[in-house]
Amino acid sequence: MPLTPRAGFDVSVSEPDPETVLMTIRVTDGTHVKGLHAFTLKKHPSQSTDDLCRAAFPLAFEQPT
Repeated sequence: MPLTPRAGFDVSVSEPDPETVLMTIRVTDGTHVKGLHAFTLKKHPSQSTDDLCRAAFPLAFEQPT
């Protein structure tokens, strides 16, 4: 399931290689940035990037249905 950020969060995810995920989360209030979180995550070959990102910062994402 694709990542769906909650209102107030802007999420950017990239994978420079199969084991590395770079995730940046901006916490926003309208047009103002209230906070910035940057993650360099390592994943197992069978692990989903979406699941890894949700586990790293669950507050930023809608719950999968």
